[in-house]
Amino acid sequence: MDIALYARVDGIDGEIGRVEDMILNTMARKAIILVVRAAKSPNALRMVPEKYLANAVHDLVTLSIGIEKFDAMREFIQSDYLSPDLFLRLAKEEHDALVVAPAGWNVEYEAAPEGSVVLRRHCAVLATDGKVGTVDEYLLERRTGRVTHLIMSEGHLWGKREIHIPALLVARYDDDGAHLTIDKQAVERLPLIDPA
Repeated sequence: MDIALYARVDGIDGEIGRVEDMILNTMARKAIILVVRAAKSPNALRMVPEKYLANAVHDLVTLSIGIEKFDAMREFIQSDYLSPDLFLRLAKEEHDALVVAPAGWNVEYEAAPEGSVVLRRHCAVLATDGKVGTVDEYLLERRTGRVTHLIMSEGHLWGKREIHIPALLVARYDDDGAHLTIDKQAVERLPLIDPA
C-alpha cells in the first residue's frame, strides 16, 4: 500500500478527510494508527487504527468505516487543564510567595502511544553523515502494515524524480526523523524512479 501523507481519506459513506501523520510502532516498524484531519472540521485530528484501513493507492486511502464511527474516534491532540490550585500548592511546598494570583493553564499534547513515533510528511532522512532529504510518502506491506520503503522526491515539478529507500536501510525512527545505516554517497547510488 502506498500512503501519501495528505492523501484523501474516504469511508464507506463518503469523504472523511486527509492523512495528516502516521504513527509507527518503533519495535515492530509497523504503522499502527493513521492521524486523519477531518474534512468537515479541519481542526479535528482523529486517530484511526490500522485495522480500519481497507485500501491505499497513493493519493486515496479507503477506510472500512463511515463518518459517524470516525467522528467518535479518539482525538490526536489531547488537552489537560491545570488548575490555579496546583500552582498555589506548588508555591506553598516551595515556600514561595506568589506576587499575583496564578491562572489556570490548558496543556496540549499528542496522544501517540508509548513505544511509537509520529511519522510526518517532510520528516528528515538522515544518513550516517548528515541529512539527505525529507520523506514524501511511505510504502506499507498490505498484510502486515510494516513500512517497506520511504519515498523521497527530488527536483522540481517538471523534472521530479523519486528515490525509494528500502526500510531495511533505516536504523531507527525517532522525533528527529528516519536514521539510515548508509552514508550520503550510498543514498545517491540508490535507483531513481520517474513517477508516471
